[in-house]
Amino acid sequence: MQLDNLKINIDDQSIANLIINSKNTLINKQFIEDFKKAIDYIINDKNIIGIIITSDDYNYNYDLNFLYSLNTSSLIFENITKLSGALRKLENIG
Repeated sequence: MQLDNLKINIDDQSIANLIINSKNTLINKQFIEDFKKAIDYIINDKNIIGIIITSDDYNYNYDLNFLYSLNTSSLIFENITKLSGALRKLENIG
């Protein structure tokens, strides 16, 4: 799976390590889409029995240009629910 902002490593015990590539990552629309894709991939792979979410360096922030572009309440709501929806899927898989 090709992701711009994340990397997935699956170890020999079937644990997925979802790594946030923080060197160039801002939390924006692309990050949210990559995160959703990664979570869906992990959930749908029945061989994966667990997930660890890490970062290669805790150095990522929200993209202010992206935040300012959310100029309506519906856009803000849509983007918040995309990210929280992916996290909610993780809470309910097991």
